[in-house]
Amino acid sequence: MSGPLEGLKVLDIATIVAAPLSQRLLARGVSSRISRGVLTCCCVMLAGVAMMLLSKSTGELVQIPLVIVAFAVGSVTYALGPPLIGEISPVHQRGAMLGICNGTFTLAGLIAPWLMGHIVDIGANPAQGFRDGFMFAGLLIVAGGALAMVIINPKDDLRRFARRERSAVGSGVPALQS
Repeated sequence: MSGPLEGLKVLDIATIVAAPLSQRLLARGVSSRISRGVLTCCCVMLAGVAMMLLSKSTGELVQIPLVIVAFAVGSVTYALGPPLIGEISPVHQRGAMLGICNGTFTLAGLIAPWLMGHIVDIGANPAQGFRDGFMFAGLLIVAGGALAMVIINPKDDLRRFARRERSAVGSGVPALQS
């Protein structure tokens, strides 16, 4: 079957839904913390919960949708994360900050298979090892999403940066230019 939806993946759908939703919320006056940060964190935590449920599920009819949600919904981070970074980073530092974030994501891609392999190896059998690995990954994902939900606050970050700049200027230390 071919047509306009050919090749459209769940990952694309998650981003196609979340990015405009975030923009609509911003246009309605909802803070960036909520419209970008909390929305992203909710998607990440949903992916983590799906991963944990996957570790306890049996049967293809349940497992396939859980795999889709677990591995696709968290990708909203790639669409909504850079605007959050750009919102608080001075222009001359944005490229570096985006690069650091991409490097961190890439590092996770190196560590995850290694760690999952070790978890599978210590399981009672390979199937149980994978279940334990999915549970551990889900717990990490949910915890990371919850932590991010608490600490993501662009307005507070900008106020804190402004205070630091004022105190640096007041003490005679040259301030960074934005």
